[in-house]
Amino acid sequence: AFAAQNRKDLCGLSIHTADFPGVGNFSAIEATWTIPGVRPRPDISGMNPPYVFYGVSLCCGENCSSRVSAGMMAAPWAWNETGYSFTAIPIYQLSPDFPQRQVPQEHNFYFNSSDTLWTRLTIESPTRAHITFSKFITDDTNLTVTADIDIGNDGEQPLANVVTRGNGVEVHDPISSRWRNISVAPLCGESAWWFVSDKFDPGEDTERWDPLPRFSPILIAGHGLETTQGKSFPRDLPLSGQARFWTMVRDEAGRTEELCTVKGFVDTGMTMVHAPNAWGI
Repeated sequence: AFAAQNRKDLCGLSIHTADFPGVGNFSAIEATWTIPGVRPRPDISGMNPPYVFYGVSLCCGENCSSRVSAGMMAAPWAWNETGYSFTAIPIYQLSPDFPQRQVPQEHNFYFNSSDTLWTRLTIESPTRAHITFSKFITDDTNLTVTADIDIGNDGEQPLANVVTRGNGVEVHDPISSRWRNISVAPLCGESAWWFVSDKFDPGEDTERWDPLPRFSPILIAGHGLETTQGKSFPRDLPLSGQARFWTMVRDEAGRTEELCTVKGFVDTGMTMVHAPNAWGI
């Protein structure tokens, strides 16, 4: 694999079609995640907990400048209208043009530390994506929520029409773009990313005042990947020699502090992401 490189906005691993001539673009990505525990900071109130975001992205460009992402937002604590306590909820985003969205609460789809989430993201056309979130209940049962995303226009404003389905409920959620009179970039899969960050809309030049919150190690398994030419991992694409690993850092008092690092064994389908001095699950 490539030597690990530093970024200020995320850690994780990426695969780039530029390193695989003739396979086309990536059309689908998936992973199975463990929900981490997140350590609360003593200097914050319950209304402002630290968050850890993680997920998968299919991107345009080497640096993932335009992307569709699906994953999870985890915190030390949260609650819904009924008072049910949970620590994580699925989210998705078309970036940079649209704000992130949580899976609607009508689906009653929440997670706690050590739960398992399976996420699959598919680009069906330049203007359409499909996302599947599955929560494993037992070895034989799971609860699933899907999201169908169609990009269109509402007059001068781009619009992402989203329909989520799960737990016997269907929710229509139109999302207006962040800006008017823009041309939304088509969805494409020139690179594929499995990432962890302290924000779900990472950018390469992101700066922060606080370090990434401490969190128990996140185990990623089942790195599924498919291309528009019918190639798939692990059947056709041995990724260990082409995976790019990313360490999340910040510059502090003249030294580089590692906030998040990765240990990857990609061709065995296992990657572990952790904060240095990570604490136990």
